Order: sequence, then C-alpha cells, then structure tokens
Amino acid sequence: MKMKNSKSTNKRIALVVLTKAGLALALRLQRGLEADVDIYASQRVCRSQDAIGGKDINISITGFETAVSLLSKVWTMYDQIVLFLALGAVVRLIAPLLQHKHVDPGIVAIDDAGQFAISVASGHIGDANGLAMRCADLLGAAPIVTTASDVHNTLAVDLLAQAKGWQIEDGSALTAVSAAIINREPVAILQDYGELDWWGDERPWPDNLIHVTNPQEASNFAALLVIADRLIEGLPQDVPTLVYRPPTLVLGIGCRRGVPFSTLDTFVKETLAEHRMAFQSIAVLATADIKADEAALQMLAQRYGWSFETHAVETLKTTTAIPNPSERVERLVGTPSVSEAAALLSSNGGALIVPKQKGEGMTIAVARKIGNSLPKAPASPHGRDKSGPYMTGNKLPEHTGYLAIVGLGPGSRDLIAPCAIQMIQTCDIVIGYRLYIEQIQDLLADKDVHVSELTHEVERATLAVQQARNGCRVCIVSSGDAGIYGMAGLVLDLLSSLQEETSGDGMLSEPQVEVVPGISALNAAAALLGAPLMHDFAVISLSDLLTPWGTIAQRLSAAATADFVIVLYNPSSRKRHWQLGEACRLLLESRSATTPVGLVRNAYRPEQQVWLTTLEHLLDYKVDMFTTIVIGNSCTRVQQGRMITPRGYDQYNTVEK
Repeated sequence: MKMKNSKSTNKRIALVVLTKAGLALALRLQRGLEADVDIYASQRVCRSQDAIGGKDINISITGFETAVSLLSKVWTMYDQIVLFLALGAVVRLIAPLLQHKHVDPGIVAIDDAGQFAISVASGHIGDANGLAMRCADLLGAAPIVTTASDVHNTLAVDLLAQAKGWQIEDGSALTAVSAAIINREPVAILQDYGELDWWGDERPWPDNLIHVTNPQEASNFAALLVIADRLIEGLPQDVPTLVYRPPTLVLGIGCRRGVPFSTLDTFVKETLAEHRMAFQSIAVLATADIKADEAALQMLAQRYGWSFETHAVETLKTTTAIPNPSERVERLVGTPSVSEAAALLSSNGGALIVPKQKGEGMTIAVARKIGNSLPKAPASPHGRDKSGPYMTGNKLPEHTGYLAIVGLGPGSRDLIAPCAIQMIQTCDIVIGYRLYIEQIQDLLADKDVHVSELTHEVERATLAVQQARNGCRVCIVSSGDAGIYGMAGLVLDLLSSLQEETSGDGMLSEPQVEVVPGISALNAAAALLGAPLMHDFAVISLSDLLTPWGTIAQRLSAAATADFVIVLYNPSSRKRHWQLGEACRLLLESRSATTPVGLVRNAYRPEQQVWLTTLEHLLDYKVDMFTTIVIGNSCTRVQQGRMITPRGYDQYNTVEK
C-alpha cells in the first residue's frame, strides 16, 4: 500500500488590476491560464458597471481599497501574483514584502496596454519567468525575462533542483556557484548517486562544467556541484560548494505500538548521521501493513514529505538475503524482518546500505533505489501552501488520533520553535485562547479552528482530547511553554482520567500525545533583564483562582527565607489587585528593601516594557497578567543596566590575566 501526496498541483494565481483596461486583460488570462486564478480589482473598477462588458454571474471579482493593503493580505496566499501596473509602481509596492526567493511568490508586471509581460521577482523558484511567457503568449505581448541563466541559456542551479525533486542542502553557496556558472568559470561536478541524465538532450553540455571523481580534484575549480545522498568528507573548504540531495533513499522502520514521535524522529536522524547518509535524500518510509495506523510513523512521513508505503507480512516474508533476521520478530509479527525487508521491497531492486539498527522499541534500515526511475520529492510550497511544508495529504486511519500540546513562546513569531510551527501546520484542528490564535492566524487557513476566552481552559482541553480520541489530528496551543502554567498538565490529566473511565470498552483508540516546548515567560523576561536566573530560583503564581492564597503565601515566605531568586507570574488582574501588595509585605520580612527587581511586560511584543527597580518600590509600577516580575536574591546586583545573579564562579581563580 502506498500513500502519497494527494494535494492539487495547480498553482494559485492572483491578478491585481486598477483600471478597466487591466481588468479586460485579466479576464483573458483567467480564461487561458491552467491554474486557480482569482481577480482582485480596485473599488473604482468594480463600481463601473460596464467594466466587464456587462454583468456575468460566472465571473467572480473581489474588490479592494488600496493595493498596499491587498498585497499584504494575499502575499502568502498565492504562488504567483500578476499586477497590471507600470514596472516602477510594482517595484515600490512589493519592496516591503520581499523576503527571499525561496518563499516569495512569483511576481509578474503587465502594462495597461498589454504590450509587455515582465518577470519581476522569484523568476525561477516562483516561476515568474514561466508565467511571464505564458501571459505574453495569451495576450500577444512581449515576454521580458532578465535572469542571467536564461539570458545565457546555461544551467540554473535552483531550477535544476526544483525540476528533479532534489533538495539543496542548507548552507550551500547557491549565489557563488551560480555566478561561477554564468561567468563560464570552471565548475566541478561530483556525482555518485541520483539521476544521471539530468542535463537532457535539448542543449549542448557547457564546456565549463567538468566531472570529477573525488573532492580533491575540485580544489582548483571556481566552484563545486555535489549530487549525493551520502555525507562526503574532504570537500574543499575554500571552494564555493552547492550540495544537491537526490531522493534516492528508502527508510525501513519497525517499532513497538505507541512509540513517541519525538523519540523515533531523533533515532532516525542520529542513525543516518552516524552512517554518513543524507537525511534530505529520504524519499520513502516503508513498514509492515500492520503498522499503517501507527501515529508516529504517519507523522514522520507527513512532516518530511515522504511517501508512506506498507507491505503485507506475507510479502515481507518472501524477501530473501536479509542480513539480520529475528526469531522474536517472526514470533510476534509473522516475518523475520520488518525494517530491512520493507526497505528492500520499496527500493524496487535496490541495495541495503544501512543494515538494521536497534533503538529502544524500534529498528531502522536504509536501502538505496537504483536506476533513473527515482521518485520526485513533493513540490516545494514556497511558504504559501497553508497546509504546511511538511503536509503531504496523507491521512491517519480514522481510529488513530494525534494530540500536540504546543507552546507558542512569549509572543514574537521569531521565538516560536520551528517544531511548534510544523506541528500546527500538520494538524487539522487547532484549539486555543483567542489572543494565542490571533498570534498564529496566518498558519490556520483550511483548518478547523476553535477559539475561546480565558477561564475556559477545561472546555478547550476536553474538546482537544475528544477530537483526538475520535481520530483527528489536533493541536492545542498555549503561550510560553505549555508545561509551565499552560495547558499540558490539564490535557494530560484529563486524558488519563478518561482512559481509566473507558478502559477495556474498545470503543476509542487512545491518541498519540506530544508536548512541544516553547520559550516561557520567565526565559523571555530573564533574557531582557540580563542574567537574573543564574542561580537557584523559584517560580510562583500569585493567582488564587486555583490555589488558595494561604498556600501561595507559605511558598512566598519559604522561597524568600531560602534566598531563592523569585519569579512571579500573574501578579495582578482586573479582578485581583491586593495579592502583589501582600506578596511584597511577606518578602520584605526576610529580604532587603533594596533587593533588585525586574519587571517585563509583553516580552518580545510591540508593546514591550522593561523596568528595573527595588523591592521597596515595586508597587509603584502598574502591572497586569502580561507582566512577569523577577525578584533577586541577596547576591543579585544591577550592573550597566542589567540584572545579574552571580553563579559563584568568582570563587575559582581560573582566569589567566
């Protein structure tokens, strides 16, 4: 059984017009382009009843007030955008939005008379060059393409990766290698695996591209292209190098029921690194069909865009020449091999290059496909496919669910862990407090989103658990770290209670659960204040909604007496005002009035505020639920505007002067 990408491959194109003439051209393109095309017209054009030659109920046009606001809205929604404007106006409009050619949509400018179709940005990866040519053909216009590799009719290294389904390894010197090729400098090509006839027969082979057989031969070249599915040692450090990872590897996995995704993910990466194989070259995950509903395997394939293939136990048994058969596996599963046999079967006659490796409750093996009939990796979404770059369209069987409890960090998108973003993109249902959902709104297109207010935590947790137990892929979000005053404890406790209540009824399969860490408020506050948490510290919430004030007061006094640095969460709210004053009174019983105190409100958000004061003046500041307070210990000091708690290194005289 094979499960592959089932998403539509049609590009989404936005046509943006400000004039009647531009609208007429856009309508011609909408009829001729083989893509999902939406037209956006200025309100002035929309108000012109004769703008489209009468009212056609089959034509859908969306109005907009300003081009600036429209582009900000649709920039990440579409693969390509065509603007019917002068080139200079297009450049000024898109300049603030441009990030990188790997994520920007392809941009084409067409003049109001339809004489020129100009590729403006992301010509290769966003295919603006190809779109400009198609638009020119439909309108009878002249295509304008200025990318150097097209002008000189030579190798475009980014297009090659896209066309062949190869991954470009992070850190590759793409710009320097491209420049060397365009300038016709000698460029070495080191290829040991992957599709061999990648140049094709349409153009003569450039005489400045020279094949070499080992890295040492490339030391005197201007640049180096590597095409390999293994980690090659000895690459010249002073030669700009671009590394392609062809999709040639098949990962065979056998595992026990309920293995955690994070454990499996780590084991796979560590094993491939140990055997010097490229993780980016994995194209297929293979296993036994009895593992088709294993959530960790499904998540692994979906996160990295791999095909997921399963083989019947009887088929696995027919695979011979297994180097590491297991009698125990044969007793339990019915075949002496899962990982090695599955990898070999899915390699279509390939070879086993990493024999079975054992982990805690899991085994993996790697085979390499042979020949030129290599699978192509899923097309890159260029950051615009809202189902996420790791979503392949695979669906978990209905009786298996997944629940991710995700920490979003302090508020800045830059501080959300990449793993958290991937989890959100991979899940179908997202649940959270309104402000947290607003923080990730751009990640939620085409998802079932459930929003609620504060004090509705139990309802959110209950909904998340119910949906996951019904077979859905669910993500429930918290600010900061979900395991620190967040949703993790509540969700896990509720899930445990439900498991005890329904134990043995056979009606619902328990979901796989994973807690995804985030940067907590105390981490964020400490970073902005300096280094106040370098020694032992205690974290205490002043909210008495769930904890009696007597217990809180007892903990405050104990922490103060023990000379802990103290971090206070939830110091005040609209309905709770007196707790911080009482906390100060208790702390001053054993802590100096001049003890340094740091306050951070809305850390790493636009409204961020940071104050340094002392314990005796703490109540002079207005605080709320978005404020984190750090109270120093007897050794904490303020130096050059930073709050520092010494760790004690000064007792070791190890610094050479």
